Amino acid sequence: MDGSEENIDDPSSEEKSEDDSSAHSTAKRAKKSTKEPHQKTFQTKWLSDSRFKGWLKAVPNDKSAAQCVACKCVIKGGNSELVKHSQRQKHIVAVKGVKNSAYR
Repeated sequence: MDGSEENIDDPSSEEKSEDDSSAHSTAKRAKKSTKEPHQKTFQTKWLSDSRFKGWLKAVPNDKSAAQCVACKCVIKGGNSELVKHSQRQKHIVAVKGVKNSAYR
């Protein structure tokens, strides 16, 4: 052997490569940030957004929440959570009910 080939029958070569990979994965885990997740806050511009207009309002004393007046529920999160909420069947039915009662 010229030194560049690995001996398949040598168990120490397998152990060495496993040790190397675990050390490498440990190094990857150590690089993760210890920062806290970003806290989403209610954006007043959402009130004029056509996707949310008429059913969304701010929650008093909670800057991280919005309220759906149609479903009477509180939504934590940001824009994507509001979009997901607006696509739920419960919300769609509730909004239709609110619109129908507004015209009576």
